[in-house]
Amino acid sequence: MQKKHWLQAALGLVVIPALTILTHAKDPALPTARTGGFQLRIEKAVGLTPEQKEAVRGMLAQQREELRTLRESYNPKFAAIQEQTDSKIRSLLSPEQQKKFDMFLAKQKQARSSRRKAS
Repeated sequence: MQKKHWLQAALGLVVIPALTILTHAKDPALPTARTGGFQLRIEKAVGLTPEQKEAVRGMLAQQREELRTLRESYNPKFAAIQEQTDSKIRSLLSPEQQKKFDMFLAKQKQARSSRRKAS
């Protein structure tokens, strides 16, 4: 009997997320965590009027723009600090470890790039 419950639970863990993904894939207008989910949660939690919804939408758009500008200003400094630290770490490593470290960094960079494209 426990085996049956385990199987049902496992299927639920796989099927429900898959259906959610398929639903969003079919209807891109549905909000996701990255594209309006926060606004939708505010609307539901607070009960905003249509006018308030529009005002909040505008405020969140302005916030996104301001944060984008902020990221652009600190990204070069952030990258410089990362490069300095990577260089210091590399100086501690043997030539074989340096190769592995470089491969590790390349994978990290690729993963960050993939996450940015997804959002």
